[in-house]
Amino acid sequence: MTALLPRPPGSKPSAQADPANLQSPHRSIPPDSSPAPRPEPSSTGDSLDAVKHAPEPGSVNAIIRTHNRTRLYVKPIYWTSDQLRLLGCQFFLSELQRRDTATLKSSPAVAKDKDAANKLQRQEPSRQVIRAARQICLIAVPEFKKDAMHDFLVANGFQCQKSERLPFRFNGHTASVLRTDGVWSIGSAAPSLAYVDLCNLATQREDRIYCTPRLKRWNQPVSILRSKKLDQHTPSNDAEDPYIMAILIALAREQRRKQQKEGSSTGTTSHNVSLVAVRGIPPRTLFFYTARIPSSFLNKLDRPSQFSPSCPILVSYRPISLMGSRAPEELRATLCCLLAAHKQ
Repeated sequence: MTALLPRPPGSKPSAQADPANLQSPHRSIPPDSSPAPRPEPSSTGDSLDAVKHAPEPGSVNAIIRTHNRTRLYVKPIYWTSDQLRLLGCQFFLSELQRRDTATLKSSPAVAKDKDAANKLQRQEPSRQVIRAARQICLIAVPEFKKDAMHDFLVANGFQCQKSERLPFRFNGHTASVLRTDGVWSIGSAAPSLAYVDLCNLATQREDRIYCTPRLKRWNQPVSILRSKKLDQHTPSNDAEDPYIMAILIALAREQRRKQQKEGSSTGTTSHNVSLVAVRGIPPRTLFFYTARIPSSFLNKLDRPSQFSPSCPILVSYRPISLMGSRAPEELRATLCCLLAAHKQ
């Protein structure tokens, strides 16, 4: 019907519209061209690559993947009992009393070093040892008690290291730097003993949680969340703080690193490490920790994607009161056993 209408004067005849030439105003490509199809991923290649990089069952990375709802890959200052349980580490309280000679001799962990311990006990303690032991038991200021512990360990053959920090290595690199209150060794050997003030450790954890990042102004919801986080990462028993376990592991790692650096072909398969901790303000209790960490356990952390079978790590600790009249004598006698274990 439109073809029958007259054209206005001067107008040109319009070309017949070709449906093939009609383009949508929103299209910028010719209708006969289409985007190139994306290449389909090679499912076989991807699966082989995933299998190649997948961690072995039972390895540390496999454990982290299995418990992906739990934050396991964190710095040791944030460790909880979950990390210790999954790594196979456990604290146990030693109830051996020095007056119980029969039990002491029947203990496998102590019987091996009883000859060296008895030899040290028969030696007359020097005046410096007696004086330092008394200062440890009588001084209330933590800084002065630290100096007294320094004198006590030096008088018993320990050598203080320049740095009070230990690198915690994971997968071939330093994942964290552990702060202590002193690191010690026997002569020129690798560090094997650390000193920690549990009050300083609690303050360090609190500073990490509350002061990172710092709030420019008071924010009650954020403060509540940080308080809950602090409660979650504070151990119910400060004597079994997971951070202590991390320090012992770092000490064992330093011993093996020195063996590898010296190229020792007769490197030990396990490493004896110890830790001295003080509790309270003023300090009223000392804790002596000892552990034997095998190299197979250290392989778990050096190569976290490979399975390394290892026996559980048992850390024995013993509290010593600093309040009794016999505290200096008991403190000195306990260190004799500690020295004997280190020199074996």
